[in-house]
Amino acid sequence: PWREEFFYEFTFMDENFIPSSKALVRKKWKFIDWYMKNYTQLFDLENDPLELYDVKDDSKHATIVNEMRERLNQLRDYLKEPENVCERGDYGLNISVPSAVK
Repeated sequence: PWREEFFYEFTFMDENFIPSSKALVRKKWKFIDWYMKNYTQLFDLENDPLELYDVKDDSKHATIVNEMRERLNQLRDYLKEPENVCERGDYGLNISVPSAVK
């Protein structure tokens, strides 16, 4: 069975090559937030599996755009990387750290 939805994040250091994005994907819909470009897209994956036509601006999709944007933001905030990802510690690896580094 297909999961109900998934969140993905793509971060790329060269924004001119492939812009960084976050997305929420469901069986029927894909909502992409190109956050560095301040641009979003919505694709109807059942009728447009190749994602050729952005339907975000079609008024009949306003409810799904708002709902998916809100859910994307919830997941983004929940899954956000901790502020201090490189704190010092042995992390249970039992590695001896030279005293000059401590």
